[in-house]
Amino acid sequence: MRQVLCIMAMVVWIGGAGALAAGSVGCIVELAPALSGPVFGFDGSSIVAYGDYAWGEIGETGRPGGAAGSRFGENGSSICGTVCLPIPAMGEGTIDIGVYHKTDLVIDWPVGTWALLADASFSSRTSRMESFAATANVTAYGVSTTATFSLINQGAGPLSGLTFALAGTALSGMGVSLEASFGDPLGSSGSSSCEFDFRSLVLGLEGVPWGCFHTDADLMFGTHGFEWTEIDIDLELVDSLLTFDGTLWFEADQKRLDFIPRLNLNQRQCIWFNIEIEPQTIGVGKANLIDSLVVRGFGVTTCDVGLAEFSVVSTLEGGLYRLTRSADLDLHATDYYIALDPAIHTGQYVQTGHRMVWTAAWGFANSEWIIDVYFDTGCAALFDLALLTAEWTQQMDSGFDIRLAMQIDSAGLSHRLEFGIAIESLLP
Repeated sequence: MRQVLCIMAMVVWIGGAGALAAGSVGCIVELAPALSGPVFGFDGSSIVAYGDYAWGEIGETGRPGGAAGSRFGENGSSICGTVCLPIPAMGEGTIDIGVYHKTDLVIDWPVGTWALLADASFSSRTSRMESFAATANVTAYGVSTTATFSLINQGAGPLSGLTFALAGTALSGMGVSLEASFGDPLGSSGSSSCEFDFRSLVLGLEGVPWGCFHTDADLMFGTHGFEWTEIDIDLELVDSLLTFDGTLWFEADQKRLDFIPRLNLNQRQCIWFNIEIEPQTIGVGKANLIDSLVVRGFGVTTCDVGLAEFSVVSTLEGGLYRLTRSADLDLHATDYYIALDPAIHTGQYVQTGHRMVWTAAWGFANSEWIIDVYFDTGCAALFDLALLTAEWTQQMDSGFDIRLAMQIDSAGLSHRLEFGIAIESLLP
């Protein structure tokens, strides 16, 4: 059994009212002392130092620009860096650097914008570049052109990818996009290569006019022709009190229909179900058959219960999904998924053993409390209770916050404790 103590040493915010620049620096130390075996064993511990600085309109917003993100926001520039080192320093660490820039495109007068963002990750032990990604965008006369290059350095060799995308709006108001991909940035082919062979072409239509429905459609063509079509349909009834979100997925030999009915109590609160018509083989005599109708799960989002906000997500088959690089202690019910879009690369998400997550949040007197309860299938504990997490955040003063989080595992295998202090300081 192992306990984890996470200490956020310091966060400093630089920027002032009306300032054109803003930045932050911080450090997180995570200690994992072993409760069995060597007394001074700290395997799995790490120290993370980070910083970022932004100027231009990004600084005016009071927050640094996300250089590591994939979307372009305000005009301006930013740079960010993260150093992650293991404790003890015998393992592999990483150094990440990101830059961002966006400004007006001027031809006699401003006609659009051009932007660039890039990220690079290096090994702290060998200084070898582990990955690199760069995206350039030009938006002018209502047309957006984007090019993205990515490189991942694996043990067997590098993997590279190149993507070109065009997006615009038709006269009817419908959005049209075309995205061509080359190379193999995620290694799906199972081999390493720096060649840029054609991989796929995706035609996207957004806001297709179809009565009271809002419809989006994506068609993908690969090296062997048509691969899949995804059609998303949104329908709002009774002044948005009842909404339906549906996804129709076609492949060469299968089709699937997912739809989520939602009862919206107000702008934030809703109750929903995830329903699927099971995949079936398309062929002679089977094209009009529906194999089965399955309710895969349900959820409740930010419903007020007394002074608390209550959320729940539950799957009736398999386990819930979460982002691969995430931890249960830092997540809540709305961060888990019942099912994944077939077009999403499976490496981005991991299926957990959780079948239900409850979250209750409330606050008073500059204090916020969040409790999450996890239930797993086949757990030996009462009611299949698998995990309990609690988080308390207190704003002690302007620019000074305290955070305490705790995780209790019913099996006693992953107890965890986090303690954080955040300090903010304004530039005179």
